[in-house]
Amino acid sequence: ACGGAVAAYLYVWGDDFFALAAFLTSWHARSVLFGLPLTAERFQSLNGYQGCTVPHHGFECPRVHFLQVPSAEEFRTQHVLPRWPVVIETGDRFRSMGWKTDQWDADYMLAHTGDLNVTIELKRTNEEFGLQSRKATMALSEFFGTVWSAQQADPEEQHYINLQGERGMMAPPLSRITRDFSVPHFLMASPLRQINLWMGRADEIAGAASSLHFDDDDNIYAVIQGHKEVHLYSPDDGFRLSMTPSVDRITSAGRANFNELHSSLLGIGHPNFSPFSPNKTDALRQFPEAATAHCMVCRVSPGQMLFIPAGWWHHVRSFGRSIAINFWASPPAAAELLPGADRAHCRAHTRGNGA
Repeated sequence: ACGGAVAAYLYVWGDDFFALAAFLTSWHARSVLFGLPLTAERFQSLNGYQGCTVPHHGFECPRVHFLQVPSAEEFRTQHVLPRWPVVIETGDRFRSMGWKTDQWDADYMLAHTGDLNVTIELKRTNEEFGLQSRKATMALSEFFGTVWSAQQADPEEQHYINLQGERGMMAPPLSRITRDFSVPHFLMASPLRQINLWMGRADEIAGAASSLHFDDDDNIYAVIQGHKEVHLYSPDDGFRLSMTPSVDRITSAGRANFNELHSSLLGIGHPNFSPFSPNKTDALRQFPEAATAHCMVCRVSPGQMLFIPAGWWHHVRSFGRSIAINFWASPPAAAELLPGADRAHCRAHTRGNGA
């Protein structure tokens, strides 16, 4: 019987049999078979992150005016390479950047995109978009006629248009209104990967949240309407945020590599998400390590952009009617980054912020 099992594995795995054998003797296999969590020691052994970190819990997000970012090279030096988030303000809802997104009301959007169907995320008011949401198709005319005007049949159901994952650089309806915006000049030194549209409506006080997660690309998140509150954690806090044990390596830029076989065996469909939510009052009882994580709080209003480096954990809460677009760009290569021991640049930005 044992020989038959081995023969069966050889037949199924073929050339990958020895890779499977190596996996079964690894720490990954032990964590799968025995349900072991990601330990602090293992996390430190695989954590190669070399960028800035949050100096203390509750640190306020740094801010800079749009006119103080004169070149793509300077922005890359000050924020992209050291992996340091920042809110970029315009003070005029992006008009000084030549944008016309302040005209994006329901009538304008319906006139230009109302005939389209889009994929939306659905959730209950006590849930979070991401891990707990489901997807459906809705006509944009219906979205603006019901969700946007708060006329949907079930007020406990929240809807969110999220075009990420669509094929190509930019998907409709955003591709129909490209004359209203442009790629920010300070992002020109980074290879652009995708531009996405985000739209939803939430209570002005309670808001609606997206699950804590990180992305593989650098992100410029521009708020057109509504207000956002973003909790940010550096890649160094992955262990404290209950990161999945299928992680293989965290690169110097903060991106995480995962063992796909491990993720599959554990049934992890979204390894870049955390089960911890800074929004839930009882979360620390279930995830006590999160209490030691350092959170940076960023409040982003219309006419402001937030730079989120790849690998940085973020939990986003939206208030009121919200529209945002984001620009995803490839993170820098390891050779371009600041040396791991040289974080004076990061510390310089903490002055006057309670550090």
